[in-house]
Amino acid sequence: MSFSYSISASLALAAGLAVSTVAFAASPEPAAPAPALPAGADRVTNAVAEFAGIDKITGRIITFDVYIDETVQFGALQVTPRVCYSRPQAEAPKTDSFVEVDEIKALEAALDGYRVAPLADLAPWAQVFITATGRAGVLPASAIAAMQDGAVLANSGHFPWEIDTEGMRAMTTGSTDLDGTLQRLDLANGRHVILVADGRMFNLAGSEPKGNSIESMDIGFMLQALSLERVVKGATGERPAPGAQPVPDDINQRIARLMMATMGAAL
Repeated sequence: MSFSYSISASLALAAGLAVSTVAFAASPEPAAPAPALPAGADRVTNAVAEFAGIDKITGRIITFDVYIDETVQFGALQVTPRVCYSRPQAEAPKTDSFVEVDEIKALEAALDGYRVAPLADLAPWAQVFITATGRAGVLPASAIAAMQDGAVLANSGHFPWEIDTEGMRAMTTGSTDLDGTLQRLDLANGRHVILVADGRMFNLAGSEPKGNSIESMDIGFMLQALSLERVVKGATGERPAPGAQPVPDDINQRIARLMMATMGAAL
């Protein structure tokens, strides 16, 4: 399924799956050629587009439908689909995929039905690449040079060093600013790529950035403050043992009651 859409801000993809490099792909698995299709049957126009994103609070993958030209908000993501096409059933399926260095996380992704493969295999195959690692250079210039024409590159990690933008620009012969957030870079090999927000964290650096909702910030700061107080004082005046500590149930429950009160809700 392919989309044409405008993004005001994007959901930060990270925490839940703890992926090292994410390639959200929209290219077919290698497969036998699809049967010949009748003229005009190369794509299907849909009135509703379907999106999926990782909720960075719960770590769950949320799927939601949006009517064409309707604007919806999902966390920090605001999306307005302009057109949505799907391919005929006779064509090979398209899927999302992950590049992962942690064996456990790679297995989780594979068991969830995602393709898991090295970046060298996915670079010429995927159409959209989203990094969410916090590590420098996970999408190097060598991989960018192998990408197909029109590949989209975006970073959702916290720092602007995951995509090797310096190495990529060294390979470019020209660039075009598309809308202030999207930039087309023409490569010396004759292909081009689209860079989102200059490789910076695109839910903060994109068009009309929104970042986290005020509600999630409220909860986060309360969790931090009350948890630090508990670490210092302990539940009965004694400090807890050294090491990582789960947030105690009574703190979670207290925060839930306080937040519900500010929202006019009650048990």
